[in-house]
Amino acid sequence: MPGKTALPSREEALPGRAQRLTVSAKHAVSGNAMLPPFPEGMQMAIFGMGCFWGAERMFWKLPGVFSTQVGYAGGFTPNPTYKEICTGLTGHAEVVRVVYDPQKTSYEALLKAFWENHDPTQGMRQEEDVGTQYRSVIHTFGAQQRDSALKSKAMYQQAEPSWSGIAGCIDHLPWVCPGSGAVAVVPKEASFARAALDLALFHLHWNENSTQRSAVRLSRDSRVASSSAAVGTAAPGFLAVVSLLWFLSPDHITASAPRSHTGPVGKRELAKRQLGPITTEIQAAGEFYHAEDYHQQYLHKTPKGYCGQKGTGVACPICPAAEQES
Repeated sequence: MPGKTALPSREEALPGRAQRLTVSAKHAVSGNAMLPPFPEGMQMAIFGMGCFWGAERMFWKLPGVFSTQVGYAGGFTPNPTYKEICTGLTGHAEVVRVVYDPQKTSYEALLKAFWENHDPTQGMRQEEDVGTQYRSVIHTFGAQQRDSALKSKAMYQQAEPSWSGIAGCIDHLPWVCPGSGAVAVVPKEASFARAALDLALFHLHWNENSTQRSAVRLSRDSRVASSSAAVGTAAPGFLAVVSLLWFLSPDHITASAPRSHTGPVGKRELAKRQLGPITTEIQAAGEFYHAEDYHQQYLHKTPKGYCGQKGTGVACPICPAAEQES
């Protein structure tokens, strides 16, 4: 039986209607288009991560996002209303359609924001919001988005602990790049003493989780300095070397260690926090139905409105495409 936490079959779904809901032509925050056709070169992405009010606000604030719209997707009922969605008899999830400029951001950056800003392990709910419409979904456009989404899901499920400053997968400093291993980049704005401390922590953390005590390399462009200090070694010399290199570097220092170890890597973060396996659905994008106009940019129109958005606190180890190429 379909209901709050069970999806209906096509035969059980509500019939819906042929007429589309009317929404404003302009985004209430940016003033950009809400309806296609969008400017040439723009790309689209669709994410469901619980109540779409907070999710939309999170996405419209990201750099490179041209427009956002909330709606319903992934079910059977054509042009559903919000009231129908809440019955659980449409099969749709509440989603945000993100229109973005790939010259200014990347699909990977959107995926990173998606994973870090909700709990993708909760099945047919998101925190206090229970129902099939609140399930975690990614609807992809084309094979490249599908492959990126699947890869990011696997990476997030296997995410490991991170260190502040270098390893926390914060806005633009992810520490694990696909195919390359562990990478820590300290911004030049940090003091060299803080940079040295962060890099030393990275060094010790890496060696804690490796049976092969890989050397940590500190490099700037083609210049490389190596430290072969093992786990049990205190790091004052290492700190001094990093501090000196940082002081001499006008840009930034990268510390890297190849991920070729065979030893245990410690408990994965999602499991460590007693969270289950990721339940996010990843499927090809189908029809997107706009939600009612009052839902569009709701938290801009109602600044103190409800926002149930809450992440797991686990960083997503994914490199936005622009960083992988740099």
